[in-house]
Amino acid sequence: MHSDLGYFDTNCRLSGEKVFGSIGCLNEGNPFPGSLILTNMRLLFLRSSRIGQQSRSIRLKSIRSVSSHLENSYHYILVVRLPAVEHRFELHGQDFATKNAFAQLLQARLLKASHSASDQTSALAGQSARTQTNHA
Repeated sequence: MHSDLGYFDTNCRLSGEKVFGSIGCLNEGNPFPGSLILTNMRLLFLRSSRIGQQSRSIRLKSIRSVSSHLENSYHYILVVRLPAVEHRFELHGQDFATKNAFAQLLQARLLKASHSASDQTSALAGQSARTQTNHA
């Protein structure tokens, strides 16, 4: 699967979001370098081009999985899988540890987001069960 930037949400404002990290990168099929910014709600890809600055974002709850690997012994590739597509980012950084730390941070945020969603679902199910019991 190849990336389709049309899948990204283009309404990117950081009001009230907490930024956890950022790193320089290239997005698959895009010749202009950019940055990945990880917030508590989304993964934001920000880049400059001939037509100005552009931003795209993926909501964390839309991400199914994240993996990373080395290509040609030095290209650190971060793969972000969504329900219908995957995005590949070539991470840039001072060293391998910096790139790896960003990938691990993203994985940790996804794990935390999935636990929060599970907790909310469990709480709603509990409320529903209590409501049904009270009506019986």
